[in-house]
Amino acid sequence: MIGGGKKRVRDAQSAEQDLGDSIRRKPTAAGQLSLLEGDGRMQLVLVEAVKAEMEDFWGAVANRMERETGVLFHPQLLEREFEKI
Repeated sequence: MIGGGKKRVRDAQSAEQDLGDSIRRKPTAAGQLSLLEGDGRMQLVLVEAVKAEMEDFWGAVANRMERETGVLFHPQLLEREFEKI
């Protein structure tokens, strides 16, 4: 592992227990779906996450357009124009 720290463990036998809290476990697809469908808060977080990423996306597009053309475009203008195409 380059640039990462090393988590200390007591010994080889207790390594799994010592590292257990540091490991993220992804739920199954069914578990993920039940989280999204069962909680309105999760759906709100999903919508907000998509909104934030879309804003970041169009900001990146505006930056690329500026690099390619030398003209500074507003991200919302580019989004509207792209939807027309």
